Amino acid sequence: GLQGGRTLPIPGADAKGVFDAVDVLKAATLGEKIDIGQNVVVIGGGDVAFDAGRTALRLGAAKVTINCIEDDQSVPASDDELGEGRDEDIAFNCSCMPSAIKTGPDGRAAKVEFLACSLGDPDARGWRPPIAIAGSEHELNCDTVIFAIGQSLVADFLAGAGGIQVEKDQILTDKATLGTGTKGVFAGGDAAAGGPWTAIEAIAAGRRAARSIHNFLRGADLLPVHDESMDEAKPDDEVLAKTEVMARLPMPHLPGAARKVTWDEVNTGFSEEQAVAEAKRCLNCAICSECMECVRACGPGALLHGERDKEMDLAVGAVVLATGYDAYDPGSKSEYGYRRYPNVLGALEYERLLSASGPTTGEIVRPSDGAHPKRIAFIQCVGSRDQEHEYCSSVCCMYAAKEAMLTIDHAPGARPEVFLMDMRAMGKGFDAFYQRSLDMGVKYIRSRPSQIKEDPLTRNLIIAWEDESGALHNDEYDMVVLSVGLEPARAAQATAGELGIALNRHGFCQLREFEPLAASRAGVFVAGPFSEPKDIPDSVAQASAAAAQVMTGLADSRGTLTVDRQYPDERDIGGEEPRVGVFVCHCGSNIAGVIDVEGVAEYALKLPGVVYANDTMYTCSSDSLKVITDTIEKERLNRVVVASCTPRTHEPIFQDTLREAGLNPFLFEMANIRDQASW
Repeated sequence: GLQGGRTLPIPGADAKGVFDAVDVLKAATLGEKIDIGQNVVVIGGGDVAFDAGRTALRLGAAKVTINCIEDDQSVPASDDELGEGRDEDIAFNCSCMPSAIKTGPDGRAAKVEFLACSLGDPDARGWRPPIAIAGSEHELNCDTVIFAIGQSLVADFLAGAGGIQVEKDQILTDKATLGTGTKGVFAGGDAAAGGPWTAIEAIAAGRRAARSIHNFLRGADLLPVHDESMDEAKPDDEVLAKTEVMARLPMPHLPGAARKVTWDEVNTGFSEEQAVAEAKRCLNCAICSECMECVRACGPGALLHGERDKEMDLAVGAVVLATGYDAYDPGSKSEYGYRRYPNVLGALEYERLLSASGPTTGEIVRPSDGAHPKRIAFIQCVGSRDQEHEYCSSVCCMYAAKEAMLTIDHAPGARPEVFLMDMRAMGKGFDAFYQRSLDMGVKYIRSRPSQIKEDPLTRNLIIAWEDESGALHNDEYDMVVLSVGLEPARAAQATAGELGIALNRHGFCQLREFEPLAASRAGVFVAGPFSEPKDIPDSVAQASAAAAQVMTGLADSRGTLTVDRQYPDERDIGGEEPRVGVFVCHCGSNIAGVIDVEGVAEYALKLPGVVYANDTMYTCSSDSLKVITDTIEKERLNRVVVASCTPRTHEPIFQDTLREAGLNPFLFEMANIRDQASW
């Protein structure tokens, strides 16, 4: 690197109290004593100049003034250094060049004489020399001067190294191979890059030199091993047009007055929720950097990076649109503080928090501090029954009641309170479900809150609401859940346009009163909430009806394209000793929250005839079923036991897996350790 500093050949440059920035920064880093004085003048305008000036303040200087030849439009310092330097009360003068340093009686620098200047035309290197303006002399008082105008090569290590040439503080090298004039010696970084640059560039030069050294030691030609050029990663215009642009979060930092008297880190760093928000912003940039972190997180086979969209033509007799819905994004309801206050969650986020397979395995914790909330508010009709959504989303009352009851199940000391305009328990058994929530202790408040504010110290949430008598209240909660409504799926609306299907004024599919499944185009049917908001039972019933409509229209062609599933020949296990494989299921925390499933697997392995035993997170998942099939083949299993949940729904799945592995499906037994043990 360039270990030395530079000064200017002006009178007084060798006076006492005159330093170069490299020496000052090095001494400060090593903790060496520096006679920095009280009034410091820094000459230079780059990042190093501001670094030296800010370091001088921390070493005890009372005043720092930075002076540079560039005008205010071409200052080389970064915006960060400029802003942070000014926050620390550093004075900054542009368009001035030093002409002399005057000393006091003790021989120490006392004044710096400057001339106002402008920048001339650029030379071959692109540098614009300063041109002094006659009659513009002026002086600055000081007791210390720091030159921050560049770095120089300390070349004493080259003594005796014949053949290595140095020109203008640069070791001359072959730019392609980084070889010097001495065979087997290579150079890179600031010492050979044409001037000071960055650590990244130095590391890159080290890699290039390593390739050359590799070739040199093998006796091969000193040529780059591979092309370093990389395609620019950027999204295509179509993806970019659909990508929401989010502003970068400003980095929190210490106030200028506080940080100039301490060596503490200036940037205090993001809080956990800010870091997560910034990470989400970066991951939503519409560019895949092929880091493969998603593959490592989700497991093999979950994501296929080589897959690309394909278009294909299919001959079909009918189309069923079961496209689902989009959950309303409560971020536009700024009065509720969603995404601004970490303890305000959407209903789907809270549902995941309650889930045994969720990020906290069902434990209810506050995102801000990981504490267990005691008082939780649910706010209904967020994205329903308002000026933009003139309809009821149908499901919000029931899922809020369900989540409130689950809250009491998961955290018996919690107190869920539901703010609602009215309870719409419209479905078979729904009113009884509502009554059950009341019996469990869920409190319902008839009000539509106007706003939520956050206590910055506790991160608790204060809800302003009006009761039925007109009295105003401000109540404090540990967490708030926004019960978001259902919106028509955006992708479904685009598909409807391509299929030529009419939509109603709300954006859902237009249907006729006496044909509640048929879209405006013949042969196209709708099931689920794309027709209107509805819950799962209604969606399933509608899907059955849509299937019946399709079957009626395609009755003549029924069975003409059916392909029977092919199973391998069943293995004859006659005469074989029992070779039992046992698979114990975690079932999220349904089983593993009570039972030591690893211990069960270890115990099973000691039982007579058992040659294989293992535990899996979800034994009924497709990945685990593949493990069972592979293990039957690898271990030559002839009997299988799955210890998991109920055989009422899952036994046929596992029996079919045995058939795929070539075993008789009745060589299977199920141990119900969920219903009959953990539950």
